[in-house]
Amino acid sequence: METPSPGWRANPAPVQPSGPPRHPFSACRFRPPPSAPERLFHPVLPGPGHHRSCSTTRAAHHPAPALYSGHPLRRPHCSAPQLPPGKAAAKLGFPPRGRRALLDRHPVKISHLLVSLSRQSGGLYHSVRGLAQSLAAIPGLEIHVHGVEDSDTAADLAAWLPLEPVAHRARGPATLGFAPSMRRAVMEAPCDLLHSHALWQYPSFLAKQWRSRFRRPHLISPRGALDPWALARSRWKKNLAGLSFENKHLFEASCLHALSASEARSIRRYSLRNPIAIIPNAVELPGLANCKPPATNPKTLLFLGRLHPKKGLIPLLRTWAELRNAENRNPKTETWTLTIAGWDQGGHEAELRQLCQDLNIQDSVHFHGPVHGKEKEALFRQAGAFILPSFSEGLPMAVLEAWSYGLPVLMTDACNLPEGFQAGAALEISADENLIKGLNTLCDMRDGDLQSMGQKGRALVESRFTWPAVATQMKSAYEWLLGGGPAPDCVVRK
Repeated sequence: METPSPGWRANPAPVQPSGPPRHPFSACRFRPPPSAPERLFHPVLPGPGHHRSCSTTRAAHHPAPALYSGHPLRRPHCSAPQLPPGKAAAKLGFPPRGRRALLDRHPVKISHLLVSLSRQSGGLYHSVRGLAQSLAAIPGLEIHVHGVEDSDTAADLAAWLPLEPVAHRARGPATLGFAPSMRRAVMEAPCDLLHSHALWQYPSFLAKQWRSRFRRPHLISPRGALDPWALARSRWKKNLAGLSFENKHLFEASCLHALSASEARSIRRYSLRNPIAIIPNAVELPGLANCKPPATNPKTLLFLGRLHPKKGLIPLLRTWAELRNAENRNPKTETWTLTIAGWDQGGHEAELRQLCQDLNIQDSVHFHGPVHGKEKEALFRQAGAFILPSFSEGLPMAVLEAWSYGLPVLMTDACNLPEGFQAGAALEISADENLIKGLNTLCDMRDGDLQSMGQKGRALVESRFTWPAVATQMKSAYEWLLGGGPAPDCVVRK
């Protein structure tokens, strides 16, 4: 084999060799682009003068340098030859760049991409905001946030401080999340790793484009969007989005983020074999003075969240009516009232109110509307217990908040918090079956038992679901993706 040139030099006008060109580092023919896992661990190393955003026309004006006399390199669009990292690349005259070089940068720039920056995204607004703010407090990380503007964005941007998220104006139907200015901002901003929190909409398509162009690490948080129940909703639309861009976006991700082991199993059922980082949501702990359940009569059973069919409120209201109106009802249910707080989605609140009228339970069921800030804190302090009969969840922030205020919880296994059942902080109910057993158990519990259950929930949050602990786990996943040694304990490959 001919000895490599000692330095870079311009390409002569060589005669093209017969047949397909040979790869400069092996005796075989030119190899096809590597698969997604292979690209993750064998990054693209551009040579001097190479620009990642180059086009075919630009490459013609700035030809790539040759390593061997009379043997030019054929470079595909916006890529470079696949070179071995480390010492092998250095001996061949390439700069020592790779994923480790990204980690050595100070600060490391992380961009978060989501659809909505406001309360309209529900629990995502609290979970992504809390994660981004906690990551920004870690030295060496620089966090940027991009989202699509909506009617509540202006009122909610102050809650992101000290971060300054960029809200991009939407065009077309709001369900698409199409914001043309977001593409320019994301593509031009310096970024070492992209973390996207959206599926089936334009930000997800943009994340796929970013990954294809820069070949840098990309982490996706589905946040319950791949659960079977969620996939069954608007199935034909999601199938169309999957064929158009979403499947490629998911399959080419460097890593996927699951909020629980149950969500990780849902990800695997979607035929995804990417590494998965299992990292839960978290909440801020209120003062201990706020965690004592009030001694009120009647007590309040609280639901807080968006009013959507997946929350299981229709079965809850039917069961509530059966407990209070049946001839063999439990008289202790008279000591409880049901409060439903949250924002309406798709007119579901009107359906629930009409059902209360039909079942004649409007005197014991109260609709509170959307609550935030101090008003939400007051509801948690006044409640005697919390209920979430949901059909599908990622990892519900409302349950963690209820535990942080020392409330006992009734929830389904779809909430993906088996730790609560194991710790004795929650009673398991079923959203698609009769809820009478769980509600009867709650009504029969003494005040001391309710307080003990709430204290177990508070201890569980303190030990596992605080933002500093969750941000530390996410930082370890970032470091691994950027070349920081072996995979952390939160990452699974099977």
